[in-house]
Amino acid sequence: MHYIKRKLFKTPRWVSGPTCLQFDTHNYCNLSCLHCNVKQDGSFNLDRGTMKDDTYIKVIEYFRDSKVNVATFMNGEPLMEPRLDYFNNLAGKISKSKIILDTNGTLYEHRYKLLNENIKTVRVTINSSDPDTYELIHGKRLMWEAIKTLEWVHDKKRNDVELAINHIVNKHNVHELGEFLDFFKGYTINVFPVHYGDTQISALEHKTDEIKEFFRVASGGHISYPNREKKAIGDPCQCFNILGIGQKGEIMQCVDFPATHNYGNIHDTDILTAWKDRIKNGLDNECCNNCSVRFDNWKEVLNKWRKVKP
Repeated sequence: MHYIKRKLFKTPRWVSGPTCLQFDTHNYCNLSCLHCNVKQDGSFNLDRGTMKDDTYIKVIEYFRDSKVNVATFMNGEPLMEPRLDYFNNLAGKISKSKIILDTNGTLYEHRYKLLNENIKTVRVTINSSDPDTYELIHGKRLMWEAIKTLEWVHDKKRNDVELAINHIVNKHNVHELGEFLDFFKGYTINVFPVHYGDTQISALEHKTDEIKEFFRVASGGHISYPNREKKAIGDPCQCFNILGIGQKGEIMQCVDFPATHNYGNIHDTDILTAWKDRIKNGLDNECCNNCSVRFDNWKEVLNKWRKVKP
C-alpha cells in the first residue's frame, strides 16, 4: 500500500502525507487577471500545454483508496479542460476522493461540468460586484456571466455539495469589500489577500496591505479565520498540506510557484519519498522566503514535527 496512513492522530496530517492533490492538467485561461502570476505576461512565463492522461492516472493510482482531496486545476481554468469529467470520475472511482473545483465561472456554456457526481466543493472566483472594477481586475467584462453560473449551480447542485465564492482582495477592489459582502449576502465567501512573494512580481504590483489575513464569511454571516486554525494545529503555511503535480509529472514545492521548483518527477521518483524531502527542506527556499502566507512560527513548527515518524 503506497499511501502511509497517519498513526499519530494528534500530529499534523502533512507529517505522513498530503491531504490534497492539485494537478496542472492544463494552463490555459480565458481571463487575464492583473495579479495572476501565470497569465501570458505574468511573472512565471510558463510554457502552455496539457498533462498526459497517464501522468494523472499514475498519481491517482498511487493514492488509491486514500480519500485525499483532489483538485483538477492549478494554473488554468478547469472549465476549459475537455477531460474534466473523465479526470473527476477517475479520482472519484480510484481514490474515493473529495473533488474540489475552483473556477472563474465565466464559461456558462460549460456549467454542466460543475454538476459532476464526484464534485463536493465548487468555488467561483469573483473579485468585484462592480462591472467596471471586475473588468479591470479580470481583464474581461464577464461579471454577469460568472454570477449567472454561480446562481445556476446554487439552484442545481446536490445538497451535499459546498458552494462558495473566492474573493481575492487587491489594491483595486479593497475599497469595495463591504459592498461586495453585502451584494453576495447569503453565500459563503472566502476573502483572500493576494498571495505574493519575492518572485511573484505580478501579485506584488497589485497587493494591498489593508487586508492582511484570509477570512471566511459563512452563508449565515459568521466570520472565521481558517489560517489561525491551521496555525494552531501545526501547519507551517496555508498551502503545506497540498501536493502539486506539474504538467510533466513534477512533484512541486508549492502549487503557487512554477513546477521548475520540484523534488523529482512521478515517473522516476517515489511520491512520498519526495514528500519527505519536501518536509526536510521545509520553507527555507526561493519559493517560500518572504511568502505572504508563510506563518510566522513556521520554523518552530517544522523543527517540532518533522522529527516525528508517520
